[in-house]
Amino acid sequence: MPSNKLVQSVTRSLLILEQLANVEDGLTLQQISHDLDLKAPTVHNLLRTLAARGYVERVSEPARYRLGSTMVDLADRHRTLTTQRFAATAVSRVFAQFSQVRVTYCEDIGSEVVLKLRMTPDRPGLLERPWHSIMLAYTSASVLVYQAFWREDQKIQYDAKYPFATYGAHIWNTYEAVESFLQDVKNKGYAAPPPNGTSTENSLFRVAVPVFSAANSLIGALGVAYTNTDGKEQPALVDVIDCLKSTAAEFARV
Repeated sequence: MPSNKLVQSVTRSLLILEQLANVEDGLTLQQISHDLDLKAPTVHNLLRTLAARGYVERVSEPARYRLGSTMVDLADRHRTLTTQRFAATAVSRVFAQFSQVRVTYCEDIGSEVVLKLRMTPDRPGLLERPWHSIMLAYTSASVLVYQAFWREDQKIQYDAKYPFATYGAHIWNTYEAVESFLQDVKNKGYAAPPPNGTSTENSLFRVAVPVFSAANSLIGALGVAYTNTDGKEQPALVDVIDCLKSTAAEFARV
């Protein structure tokens, strides 16, 4: 579109937002006016309009303007929608390859690892969205992924909420044992806790991998669980891990 067909006030407002996005502490009205070669009253009116919608905010000492919460909220909402859409595709893709397993996608919500998406063999083709289903500490492969890759302050907060003596000792016996396992998870890039059963047959196998964003922040855990039942051919664990890892890696390109 030719420049003379553009809405001048919108163009100027966008230039202000782009300008503010390049600085950390904000800019004064005079700085914005000088950089954009606009009169101060014009810039003031544009800033006042943007501030009314939360796109910029005015701070004092010294008086200056910076990006507002609406800009951050819009970016977060778009990123969340994009991630959720791709997570649904990822779960469906893994299930299509291993239709005899349960596939899950979990997220950290308020220091809880919550099940967001699930596909199961008894309801093939249906992408379930459980309501606030919290995964078990020290037990779920997805939780163990988070416990391994959380920042230290997040891990301390979670451990305080779910003390090892109460929630993990009956599974791992010692805290050193689970810490060694979590370090192994970080080294290998996946969590595959010991099968939950007394024999190879009818044992529950669980594995999960971390999901990282393009900015290398932990945004989810993609997991699989299945029972090794007599008479039914089950996938090799190494194939499941390879599929989960390759699928999770694509999140960083979303």
